Amino acid sequence: MESRVTALKNNFNNINVIRNNVKDIFDFLQIRINKLKSFYSEFIKTNKSELFIFGLDSFHFQSRLIDIEYDGMLKIFKSINNRMYCEYFKLYKIIVSYIKVTINDKKLLEFIKVNNFPIYKDLEPEKEYKFETIIELHENILILLTSIIGNLTNKENEFRTYVDKNQIGLNIDNFVNTYSFDVIMMREKLKLFLTYIEFFHKLHTKYLQRFSSKIQLMNKNINDDIKFDETVKINKNNDLTDVKGIDNIVLLSPRLGNISQKPTNSGFLKKSFDSVNNLFSPSKSNDNYIIESSQHDEINQDVIDNAFSSIDSNCNTVINNSKLNVAFKEEDDIIIEEKEAEIVNINVKIEEIEEIEEIEEIVIKEKEVIKEVIKEEKVETDNISI
Repeated sequence: MESRVTALKNNFNNINVIRNNVKDIFDFLQIRINKLKSFYSEFIKTNKSELFIFGLDSFHFQSRLIDIEYDGMLKIFKSINNRMYCEYFKLYKIIVSYIKVTINDKKLLEFIKVNNFPIYKDLEPEKEYKFETIIELHENILILLTSIIGNLTNKENEFRTYVDKNQIGLNIDNFVNTYSFDVIMMREKLKLFLTYIEFFHKLHTKYLQRFSSKIQLMNKNINDDIKFDETVKINKNNDLTDVKGIDNIVLLSPRLGNISQKPTNSGFLKKSFDSVNNLFSPSKSNDNYIIESSQHDEINQDVIDNAFSSIDSNCNTVINNSKLNVAFKEEDDIIIEEKEAEIVNINVKIEEIEEIEEIEEIVIKEKEVIKEVIKEEKVETDNISI
């Protein structure tokens, strides 16, 4: 029994650790939400035009969406906290009621009277209770269970005494059987209480672990959308972990740290120079880019500077070539656009000529019709005159 009580203490400590981690994430999110609100207020103060406000509307919705999600998470967290107090409080009342009826221990009864916890009301499922109160309530439950274990141990010792007296010939069989039943009931009741609180620990751990995963996902999504810290993190090997916003020249240049510091890892330098030589050197026979393997253990600062300067020059050449290619591409695009415009003009002129030809054909046909009408009228007038 004592081992189970010790396990209960460890389990509750784990629950407390998970809850503290969740609380830290809440505090961190609150700081970021306040930072977003300050950003928005600064934008509004300096830009009061209608178009500027229209442009800031999307940012306002982004901040509001984070607020809604944060409030929802906070409501779930308070509900879990409320449920923890509910289950511990109800179990505490059941244990206290059992002790008052079964165990006649004045010290234990005095201990129960001193501790007055806030009454839990089922009609207030969102009421917030201090976690310090929950910790104190849980500790009192374990103290009561420990006292029941001590009382049970005393009863078991007395039961053995009564069994010994029964064996010497005293007619106390029914008394011994009744006492055995009482001891068994107390032991089973104690096991039931321990099982209750173990089940509560299982539930609370599951709730908090799932909630911790959700709020960590929320924090990750916010970090992916908004870069609050624009600094570039560099690890011990000078490898970039965040390259967003860095100029291409900086990315191509390996001199990100202070090259005046003397390198301490020659093996690392050897691999670095080998990879650089393979990348930039035209052939392995070029002495300007290759560092012999026998010299890797004794590399001075001048060699490092010369190697990095050659790398920088190659990088600049690559960048300039890329800029020339872009310029040539832009000139080609301009020529293509001019040719396309000429073709469009030619097509327009062709369409105009075709329309003029169609009009001329229509005029010719109308002239022919008029001539025929005139001829017919002449014939009619001649007949009339005759």
